Amino acid sequence: MNAIEHGNAGRPDLTIRLVVAATDTAVLVTVTDRAVNGAGDGEVQVPDLDLKLAGLQTPRGWGLFLMRELVDEVRSRDSAGGHTVELVVRRGAPS
Repeated sequence: MNAIEHGNAGRPDLTIRLVVAATDTAVLVTVTDRAVNGAGDGEVQVPDLDLKLAGLQTPRGWGLFLMRELVDEVRSRDSAGGHTVELVVRRGAPS
């Protein structure tokens, strides 16, 4: 959703590339958008549920926060083709 909304500005004519790769030690999800809104994720406000419920923060704005909290590593990079976010989840040793 972040790639569609923030990277591609909701434009249906722009594509998003999604690649999922797995090994015995990790799962890597790579999402690349066209970054028409300006590349990079920069500084984002940490969501505060109490402030959101009080209307002092937008109810939106959970994307990067949740990514950073739910996976082991988040990497991002910009290129001429767009903005790429890589999510890494480490896997335990196989049984």
